[in-house]
Amino acid sequence: MKEKSTKKSNNGRIRIKKSLLITLIVALIIAIIVVSGSLYLLSWKEVYVVVKGTKVYNYQMFYETYNQAKVFKISALDLLQDNPKYTFLQQMIVDVAKREVISNRLLYLSAINEGITTTEEEIEKAVANFKEEATKGSDNPEQAIKDELDIYGLNEKTLRALLRENIIVEKKKNELTKHISVSEKEVVDYFEEWWEGYVKEEGNKESYFKANYEQIKKDALDMKRKDYLTQVSKNLVEDNASSITFDNAYKRFMRWLYGRFFGTTIPEEYEPQTL
Repeated sequence: MKEKSTKKSNNGRIRIKKSLLITLIVALIIAIIVVSGSLYLLSWKEVYVVVKGTKVYNYQMFYETYNQAKVFKISALDLLQDNPKYTFLQQMIVDVAKREVISNRLLYLSAINEGITTTEEEIEKAVANFKEEATKGSDNPEQAIKDELDIYGLNEKTLRALLRENIIVEKKKNELTKHISVSEKEVVDYFEEWWEGYVKEEGNKESYFKANYEQIKKDALDMKRKDYLTQVSKNLVEDNASSITFDNAYKRFMRWLYGRFFGTTIPEEYEPQTL
């Protein structure tokens, strides 16, 4: 009787151990699934758009947006302010930047496919130029560089990645526009249209034109190239529209979290965008 009781007791302990082991294994599997799912979702948190299966990050959009703002002589601070004075201009800048980051990624993918690359020396030079620009007029260069990186949402690693891609895109653009030139008539026509950006008084046009012909010619050529690339970019985006998406797993999860789980208004940043 004693042996039977001992066997039952041992069997009971074995069953409990098995049950605990199964519970631990199930808990571990659930934990792995939760952690893996969380990491997967977080990997999409900073993704702005997906172009032909490749991720374009928010920092790339920020960088391009602020660069476009400079064209309109708007500071990063003005761009971020909720000021009715800049509302229309802000939206226009964002729209231009959106198209630019997408077309640049398409150009980058094309360039890589063609074997266009960059060197460490070129990247180092670009990094040095970025830091030199950031520290102009600053008494604390180290803090100025940190502040500039923070504005764009960059760190040293992402800065190098961004500049590497920009260099390759610029090489691709140069390849696309190497056939473009301007005639003397085109230079004259360009100056006639834009002379007010060069001289204050119309009476000084002729003398200024003769003295600065080479610079004016370069500006006319740059504009012609820019116009050509604008059309190339427009066509690229339109032709690849089906391979471009602003939605991703993280944004879908956040829409579910705000909309269905909390039953609140979904923040605009999580709503899917369109071209």
